[in-house]
Amino acid sequence: DGLRSSVSSIVLLVSDVSSVFPVISISPPSSRLDLTSSHVFESSITSSSLYSASWFVSPSTSTNNNNNNNSSLSTKQFNFVGSSTYNYQTQPFQFSERLTYTFTLRVSPTGCSNCKPNEVSFDVVFNSPPVNGKLVISPSNGSDQDLFTMLSVNWIDSDLPLRYSFVRSPAALLVDFTETSWSELYLGPGDSSNNFKVWIVARVCDIYNATSELESSVRVTMVSTSISSVSSRLSSELNLGVIQNDPNRVSQVSSRISSYLSNFNCYSQSTPSAECSSLGELKLSTLQ
Repeated sequence: DGLRSSVSSIVLLVSDVSSVFPVISISPPSSRLDLTSSHVFESSITSSSLYSASWFVSPSTSTNNNNNNNSSLSTKQFNFVGSSTYNYQTQPFQFSERLTYTFTLRVSPTGCSNCKPNEVSFDVVFNSPPVNGKLVISPSNGSDQDLFTMLSVNWIDSDLPLRYSFVRSPAALLVDFTETSWSELYLGPGDSSNNFKVWIVARVCDIYNATSELESSVRVTMVSTSISSVSSRLSSELNLGVIQNDPNRVSQVSSRISSYLSNFNCYSQSTPSAECSSLGELKLSTLQ
């Protein structure tokens, strides 16, 4: 559900392809890559003659490959000399989980049948993210003065340890990644025009950063009626977070301030009231 993709890069440097012993440098980000993501393998090739370049992978990913050993992924003819790039981009779920694949970039001078191709190879295992998890939030119906418990459980993945994070949708970080699968915190009220609904996203990643997400909603009503009392309370909590060097607490306060600014209609005021301005300044201080 809602898997988040990222792009990784493997940089290959192949210089002087007409040489029997080319200078080759490989700098892979990891020997394990997320199966659910797209990954770019970047190459830089320098040549004093025309050449062609091909990406191969072994074992073959094609069911029509008779030897089931090595398949060509892409080929390009370069009709100029000097430096150029030739990249290959994988697609999510293109490869099988936990198989070791050998990717090879082969460079052959054009018009030289006796010239030995220069090539560079690297091994990659594609790793899948945790599966079968569940997000439990209690209470499911509460207020801005209730303490909510979030529990991310039942995830299956052999690449331990797992790390967990909680986000208020769409992008307000509540708890950054940690090996603790639960958290207790206060939530700002939901949108009054949407029955005070709040969406929480649980993220979990394995040791190789393959990540899954789950989303669940709770109802958080607004008991607080005074902007000044809200500002005073959140200011104290923010100061405590700064003193304790607790970025999670600071992020949580920032999220709650945004909720109150919306519910007190501060965003819609052409000239914000003094109370809204004070709360807005507090919001700005959490971003510094």
